[in-house]
Amino acid sequence: VLHHYVNDPDFGYSNTRYALSNIYMQLSMVYVFTIVFAMAYFGNEDRDHTLKHTVAFGIKRSTIYIGRLITTELICIVGYIILCSCFTGLSFLLLNHSNAGEIGNLIKVSLYCLPCLMFGIAITHTLILLFDNMGVSIGLAAGFIYILPLILNTLGRKIVIIHKMSYFLPYNLVSYDGPAAQMNGNEWHATVIGLGWLCITIVAGILLYQKKEIK
Repeated sequence: VLHHYVNDPDFGYSNTRYALSNIYMQLSMVYVFTIVFAMAYFGNEDRDHTLKHTVAFGIKRSTIYIGRLITTELICIVGYIILCSCFTGLSFLLLNHSNAGEIGNLIKVSLYCLPCLMFGIAITHTLILLFDNMGVSIGLAAGFIYILPLILNTLGRKIVIIHKMSYFLPYNLVSYDGPAAQMNGNEWHATVIGLGWLCITIVAGILLYQKKEIK
């Protein structure tokens, strides 16, 4: 695609600024990959019911929860860095150089949105642990991350209070018109609110997992 852009004289956006903005202006798409990765990463373990053996060895459930979560978060972060680095390298190799601070913007927006993106991994991981049915877990995760914002955003066009409430959803914070991507001085909103969602999810996940019967 990048090679096509640079060789198409009629394409007015064959530059690095436009290419990299397609990443940080659409970070909500990252949620798709986090859900799919969590499903693939934990699918075999949960389907084969190997967790009960881990618990039988005396390992605390909180340790299991946090250990799995940290592993997943680190793998996803490293994967994101690798993909962004490859895309950035190809963009500067094949496209016109804008030299408009696009790399700095990509890094800043990614860091501001990191807690919100980590929340996506955390809630998917939590639901997979709490529900024995993978389909139910993924459906609930997708529903909260994608469907709930879609519903509230639609209702928010008519109802002001719902519009204000929808601002605090992680999906909206990292979307193209969110505070981080718009870089309007409120980028920190995505970080602080995302940390709040992440902490709530982890605490609730640990407490609920402690009570779950592992089969």
